[in-house]
This record gives sequence, C-alpha cells and structure tokens, in this order.
Amino acid sequence: MPTDLPPLGEPGKVLEKLRTCAIAQDVEGTAKLYADDVVHDFPFAMPGVPPHLVGRDAVMEFTTSNWNGPIKYERYVTIAAYLTDDPNTIIVHQDVYGSSSTTGELCLPGLIVFTTENGQIKRFTEFVDALAVYKAMGQIKPSDVHQEQEERIRSLTGLS
Repeated sequence: MPTDLPPLGEPGKVLEKLRTCAIAQDVEGTAKLYADDVVHDFPFAMPGVPPHLVGRDAVMEFTTSNWNGPIKYERYVTIAAYLTDDPNTIIVHQDVYGSSSTTGELCLPGLIVFTTENGQIKRFTEFVDALAVYKAMGQIKPSDVHQEQEERIRSLTGLS
C-alpha cells in the first residue's frame, strides 16, 4: 500500500487513495475520486495521447483503456512532496514502478500538480516522462529515443 506521502492534508489523502486504486485497477474506486468536471492535463503528451481531458467520463475512459494495455503499476515512490499556498493543491515528484508485459520491469518518473475539492480530484496536471511510457509499452526502441526527443522538440519549437 503506497503510504510514503508526508502529511499533505486532504489532497495527500486523495492521492494515496488514487495510488491504491491504480495499483488494484479499481474502476469504481477511481471514478469516485474524480469530480464530475475534473480537468486532467498531460503537458508533455506524445502524439496520439490527448493533452487535455475534461470530465470524469473522459478521464475514466482514458484510464481504463490504459489499464487494458501492457503496463501494470505495482508501487509509487514519492521523491519529494510540497504543499502550496492553496491548501487544496500539492506538488509531488514521484516514480511509478511496475511491469510491462511487452518489455518487463519499468519506472515512470513524473511530477504532478494535484488539486482537490470536497474530497475529489478537481484538477490533475501530470508531467510524466512520455518517452519512458512509450518504451515500456514497446512502442519505442531505446535507439529511437534520441530521434523521438529531437522530433518532439522541433514540433514544440517550430525549429527545423
């Protein structure tokens, strides 16, 4: 059970529940944690991944489709966690460990900004290492990573 979060008030408690649900792939439990009008952003999304999800239904459709893929989460490790000026918002640097039926063991590093309201997730911004996700899914070979990074930088900056 992921319990390595320092005291982070309500958002920390909700994040602990979310981590537990993600490991168990508990659809019902996960859905209850999201507000109807939740906003979930992936600022570093790779092509084919929506950078912005609005509403519980959209988040759950995305979540469950990923749970049907090759990646299974097994544990979360908090590297650092911070309270913000808003008592409903926390920032957490975390590594997610698990396995991929395609490539074996995995570690997905990331940073999240997490806001709750009335015990539910209201806004979730997930800065995840998208290349690590694609590698874990077997969609990018390690030798392709440098090329993918260069292409992503060109697409974001408009440089050739």
